[in-house]
Amino acid sequence: MNAAKSDLKLNTQLCYGLLGLGKTGRSTIQWLVDHGAAHIVGYDSRENPPDFDVLKQDFPDVQLFSGANGAAFSSQPIDIYIASPGMNLLVEPQVSWVKNKPVWGDVELFARHIRSHNLDTTVIGITGSNGKSTVTEMTVHLLEKAGKSVVMAGNIGTPVLEIIAAGVKVPDYIVLELSSFQLDTTHELELGVATILNLSPDHLDRHQNYQQYGAAKQRIFANAEKAVVNRDDIESCLLTPGGLPVVDFSLSHSSATYFYDEDSGDLLRHDETLLSADSLVVQGKHNVANALAALALVEQVGVDPMSVADGLADYSGLEHRMTLAAECNGVKWINDSKATNVGATLAAVTGFDNGVHLILGGQSKGQDFSPLIEESVLQHCAAIYLFGESAKEIECLLRQQVLEVSVYVSDRLDDVVKEARRLVRRGEIVLFSPACSSFDQFANFEERGRVFTEMAKHSCLSDEGVK
Repeated sequence: MNAAKSDLKLNTQLCYGLLGLGKTGRSTIQWLVDHGAAHIVGYDSRENPPDFDVLKQDFPDVQLFSGANGAAFSSQPIDIYIASPGMNLLVEPQVSWVKNKPVWGDVELFARHIRSHNLDTTVIGITGSNGKSTVTEMTVHLLEKAGKSVVMAGNIGTPVLEIIAAGVKVPDYIVLELSSFQLDTTHELELGVATILNLSPDHLDRHQNYQQYGAAKQRIFANAEKAVVNRDDIESCLLTPGGLPVVDFSLSHSSATYFYDEDSGDLLRHDETLLSADSLVVQGKHNVANALAALALVEQVGVDPMSVADGLADYSGLEHRMTLAAECNGVKWINDSKATNVGATLAAVTGFDNGVHLILGGQSKGQDFSPLIEESVLQHCAAIYLFGESAKEIECLLRQQVLEVSVYVSDRLDDVVKEARRLVRRGEIVLFSPACSSFDQFANFEERGRVFTEMAKHSCLSDEGVK
């Protein structure tokens, strides 16, 4: 049951304790200050968070702590904790601090403000293990094509509290990409339409188990008016509550509202052709599914999909998500560094027929890599290259199979790229889709993707390899 709207306004007399002082933390401090919060304290587990001195200078009345000063932070009379998505609340000392105290995120502050002020906007919520950033961008693209004012926020784009800052005109639509971490600390978010695109094991280092990860995702439906469902993904279908008006999409079920007809190569709404899959710049069948999801979402908030579908032909895709890093000598080098879990890599690999030289590795996040070694996946691969912290773990799984593909292992990404350059043949693809997080060797997946792209370009300048 939702709290009454009168209960949702910010209580400026409470003490708000921020956990995490990065981009989200800064925007939260600014919003709380602008809305008259009398007592704000903040903590970051890093000893020297980026721009920490600047933050102190900009907010002299806010007490800020870092690193070993956690005890001083937790001794403050905190009434409500506001946690950034990057802050793990399942480890000490955070788990002790937040015990028996409300824990919100910046999305919760956003949701309460929208409701208590009756702001005239429609909020769309998108989550899932894979594809949520692409679907978020596609949905924004379609809404803009319809002439609507729209802002993308949450796990991508503008921090949510900047959308409702003083003096900012609230748009017609707000499209939120929501991670499981953000949903964990969100309670009162009302959505015009919500979707879980798919579900596969991810972030099990931050959730106690797969069931809790799924439960976090399911929170997106708590106050939603409508839903969009992926008929091809049974896990996410089971998390969609009954009673919500639903529109579904599918690559394999012709009875779905939105459907890909493989014979014609068209995206359909019932029997109406919306556009050809060949007109999409982004490649792979998983991006056809993403396009269907975006079309279903805009329909659920009142936009005619027939009038905007051709706008998807102008969508060029996310950086580091199935982007062409280099092409030479008949070989495409694909940067899919944003594939930080097994499900994302499976979608990437199976989007090609065969001849894939697959580069995997990084930090495992407690994932089960066994789906990657199934015959239905390996048949797409000409060779597999493993690097980083998880390389040995994946290699052990692969060696349990009777393999018809070559496997090369190294600690270093540059070593496996050199080997791929040596082995790849004309007409084949080098696919960098790591299935792991980047933090064993890189600051983030963006840096990892840039490094791979430079290596790919360098490989194209070399006369070695490629027969």
